[in-house]
Amino acid sequence: MEIFNTGSETLNYSIKVKDDWIKLSSTQGAIQYEEKIYVSVDWQKAPKNQAAGTFIISGAGRDYTLEVSIRPDLPSCAGFIENNGVVSIEAARFDRAIDNNGIQWITLPNMGRTGSAVTMEPANAERQAPGENAPSLEYTFTLFDTGRVKVGAYLSPTLNYKKNEGLKYAIAIDDEEPQIVNMHEGETQPDWEYPQWWNVSVTDHIKIKETAHKISNPGQHTLKIWMVDPGVVFQKFVINAGGLKQSYLGPPESKYIKPAE
Repeated sequence: MEIFNTGSETLNYSIKVKDDWIKLSSTQGAIQYEEKIYVSVDWQKAPKNQAAGTFIISGAGRDYTLEVSIRPDLPSCAGFIENNGVVSIEAARFDRAIDNNGIQWITLPNMGRTGSAVTMEPANAERQAPGENAPSLEYTFTLFDTGRVKVGAYLSPTLNYKKNEGLKYAIAIDDEEPQIVNMHEGETQPDWEYPQWWNVSVTDHIKIKETAHKISNPGQHTLKIWMVDPGVVFQKFVINAGGLKQSYLGPPESKYIKPAE
């Protein structure tokens, strides 16, 4: 954490730790501009189950209480790891790509707003049905709790060149039945009339399509994406397990641990 002095005089601060398992690099000082303080955990003294401790920062006549949460009983982790109820995955960081039927996945460097994008070629490939050997991508990730989650697919705003049909892809977690998603669903007003969906897609260079899924067990899971139509460009996937905050670019990519082979 960082303590900032927003005044013109020296800021004197002190920190009172309520739990002895919370360790700080400094508990008092005088600041002209700012100071960075490192927070760590003494795991020999820390509770063995999920817990939260606090410490209080005092200075300039005010007190601020901060919380330190720990969870020692986590399942084994692999892939992209949940943090505060969110898993964020750049589309180009897949663990496995299946090419088939003359169709292959390609990476488009710097195509995404926060990384590279992926799509399939040839661009005039026939529509595919999702299945075991169909062209697909797989991403390993870890969630710490069960329940309902939502997956936001961040797509480049490809034009609806199939007219009323729209461009489609399929998505599932683990062995779920694949959900077919139409990235142009509901866009009935033509783009040359500059409807709201068109203006947002062009100015943001993104289109987010959301699907709902159920997680029955904590731990390692696999996000699966299938090609249905060519022309769909994937930039990013965000799994919201209840902690997603509003932001323009979406959360930064989650920590990654290579799965065991």
